[in-house]
Amino acid sequence: SLMYLAIQIRVSNRASRQAAEQHLLDNQRLWLGRIADSDSLSDIWLKGSRDEPGLTEAQWIRFGTLCQEVTLGWERSFLLEADGDVSNTVLERETRMRKLIIGSSGFRKWFEARKAVLTDEFAERLERELVEVEPYEIAYAREDSGAYET
Repeated sequence: SLMYLAIQIRVSNRASRQAAEQHLLDNQRLWLGRIADSDSLSDIWLKGSRDEPGLTEAQWIRFGTLCQEVTLGWERSFLLEADGDVSNTVLERETRMRKLIIGSSGFRKWFEARKAVLTDEFAERLERELVEVEPYEIAYAREDSGAYET
């Protein structure tokens, strides 16, 4: 009976981990899908990432909301990682994606203004990653990058 209990606990832990990872992946997919499916959100994301001065106040709010949404997802992964509830594979992929986003000047500006809404531990992690990642202009956000050519 102890062996049966140990097996049940292991199965339950694996199911919880898989559910947590699926939730993280679904949230990322939905976030990316909303931007990809909306010309206006795509435009706001690109211009906000470049920290363009031409965005309206409402557009900056939408950009900030997108930053907040993706950052809260990353923070959720961070908390799951601390509990051992997410695989290294999922964490590594998310870290690579995060480093692509946090290098943009618009995200950096947003983070400095809003990092207080994050847990101290996660804000510190992002600050360390910001030091590691060179600031850059997102290549797909430049009209001269060739990305707009068909």
